[in-house]
Amino acid sequence: MSIKAVLGENIKRLRMEQNLSQKELAAKINCTVKHLSSIENGRATASLDFIELTANVLKVHYAALFYTKDEIVGSQTIYAK
Repeated sequence: MSIKAVLGENIKRLRMEQNLSQKELAAKINCTVKHLSSIENGRATASLDFIELTANVLKVHYAALFYTKDEIVGSQTIYAK
């Protein structure tokens, strides 16, 4: 799985766990819904600023956005910010 796909899946999963719509998250991170959707679907590349801001809004350490589910099992501390 590509790093873009991992990043996108994690952003989508965390967004949904926090009951945020794409529109709500996009507004909080100052981007368009289209751009957020493209990142969540692994079609666009996220800037470092986007990653940092998204992690802050989702209340996770930015590194948590780059681990696959298999890599974080048993290591939930990565999600603590």
